[in-house]
Amino acid sequence: MNRQLILLCLAALLSTTALGRRLAADSDAADSWPQRRALLEGDEELDSETTITADCQVVNADGTDVTKDFVTETADGKTRVDCVGPKACFQKVINNCDIVHCEDLEACEEAHLIDIQERLECEGRHSCHRTEMELTQETTVNGKPFSVSCNGSAACNVAQLVALTIPMDVICSGPKSCRKARIDANDGRVECKDGGTRYESCRGSVAIKAKCLVCNGDNSCGEHINVCKYSLNNGEKWEICHSNDSFGDCD
Repeated sequence: MNRQLILLCLAALLSTTALGRRLAADSDAADSWPQRRALLEGDEELDSETTITADCQVVNADGTDVTKDFVTETADGKTRVDCVGPKACFQKVINNCDIVHCEDLEACEEAHLIDIQERLECEGRHSCHRTEMELTQETTVNGKPFSVSCNGSAACNVAQLVALTIPMDVICSGPKSCRKARIDANDGRVECKDGGTRYESCRGSVAIKAKCLVCNGDNSCGEHINVCKYSLNNGEKWEICHSNDSFGDCD
């Protein structure tokens, strides 16, 4: 009996300690984005190991520059950020790079992407979970829209993908691939496809602003205003999505 009591006390102590660490981590996560944005915008003093430039850059939540660990140059001279592996780029700030590739479970969870130049690739379950991307550049590469691919179950779950100044083309492929996402594609095109019989590709309070929305096939888009809604040409009126249909100027 005494041994069982001791074991119960130890389990309770370990649980309390783990909970304390989790609460502290959640508090740090809630406060980290304003700090990281301030670091990139020059509003906060940097530590001695951090240098912010206008070039492609990857920065940790604490402001440490880890660009060299994630960035490579492609054969055609583009800067490519490879976030491969579970939580590889968790809460990182990625700024002014050409290509960002997120692959594996929660690879780019809660990452913040600023002015990525060419494309974002989210491959695999929850690969871009709660990722936030904002594009403010004035021009696109070779005159083509910026490209986002959300491939896999819940790949861009609760993501915020916002193009303020340029067109952006987004493909949501797989069950819940863009669940609860906010997508502002400006004058771009959004396609939802390859949903499952239980979960559509674009569902769960997803909100889409675009020049064109394509709900490609059965179970591509939820069919209720609180499940999938869209607005065309930056309008203020929201409409209900429907599978096997397209909306707006899709020529």
